[in-house]
Amino acid sequence: MRRYAREIGILFLLYAAFNIVMLVAVRHHAYSTIRLVSKVDYQADVSGVIQIHGEIFKEESKRIIRELNVLENDPATDVIHISLDSPGGSAFGAIEICKAMKRCRKPIEIKSLEASSAAASILVSGTKGRRFVYEDSEIMIHRAIIIEGDNIFQTTSRYLLFYALMPSLYLYIETWNTILISAKTGQSIERVIKDLNNKTWFTAEEAVEYGFADSVIVHETKTQSLVR
Repeated sequence: MRRYAREIGILFLLYAAFNIVMLVAVRHHAYSTIRLVSKVDYQADVSGVIQIHGEIFKEESKRIIRELNVLENDPATDVIHISLDSPGGSAFGAIEICKAMKRCRKPIEIKSLEASSAAASILVSGTKGRRFVYEDSEIMIHRAIIIEGDNIFQTTSRYLLFYALMPSLYLYIETWNTILISAKTGQSIERVIKDLNNKTWFTAEEAVEYGFADSVIVHETKTQSLVR
């Protein structure tokens, strides 16, 4: 084994360098694709409340980002409202939504029923003081999971490359999500890592105490919700 230690070390370094270069390329490709779609169609029909209900996949993330842009550029909109009730979905899609929310120049108010996995990142990215959870809400966070919908390579010839990059993709998602949650909640990096590893569930009150939300609210009637 010692005989080949140098060669193995060189191969490891080459593999690590390959992953870094390809991760940058993948990140740029995914970001550019979503940004391109999000910059068009400012005449999209938006009722005033962005609905994020159900699982979040690539097309859903594009719609959400497009609607954020529409409302941000609407002179009649002072505050952007998001209705969130999602078990999660694409990690990359959620990351791009969070980044679009960060770029937005208007306050973003979120009212959440369920915000699990990737959806928890969206909830915590709302404007501080405007992140609300209902009394029966549940929030859940866990370690990164890369789902089939996260595979941005659309051709069969590149399909295996996605799986070759798995270690780097996991590292990117875990690092980004850990830093986001820590920064938005005020919890330490160590505490966030521990809670992600343990797949932690929060009640509404616990979510407020942790920093995911700012206060607990009661359910509105359908008419009241539409007015907001």
